[in-house]
Amino acid sequence: MRFDREQGGWIASHDEWMQSSVLPIFVAGEIIGVGGAEIAELEGELAGIGILQLLGYEEEKLRVRAKHLQNQLSSWRRFARLLGEATTLKPETLTSIRTDTTLICRCEEISAGMIRQAISTNQIEDVNAIKQLTRCGMGLCQGRYCENS
Repeated sequence: MRFDREQGGWIASHDEWMQSSVLPIFVAGEIIGVGGAEIAELEGELAGIGILQLLGYEEEKLRVRAKHLQNQLSSWRRFARLLGEATTLKPETLTSIRTDTTLICRCEEISAGMIRQAISTNQIEDVNAIKQLTRCGMGLCQGRYCENS
């Protein structure tokens, strides 16, 4: 594991085939960084190809597919980085909310105090990391209700 603020906090390290440093564990999705369903799906397929290679399958069509997946991942990750930059948490965001009991996310019942605690305990500066730690904005409405508050 390593800490990466831009990727949402603590993430699992891996190689180009999504293999972790703990053999034979492969990783994909949110555990290696917040990026969305599209990235997670591509990472999962790439991990599958990595597993097949580990088992001895060395077919040309797997290498071609892996190259295609890696190109798509590169493109989606650039887009995710742009979104991450746009959603970087600014310290003044929570200072206008005076009480810790103010409810920020109704669906998940997350208060301003819970978010402040997550920020101070984990030293995070990213909205995605707050979502991972608290589930704020991840309830039934997916942040549609509280997003503009």
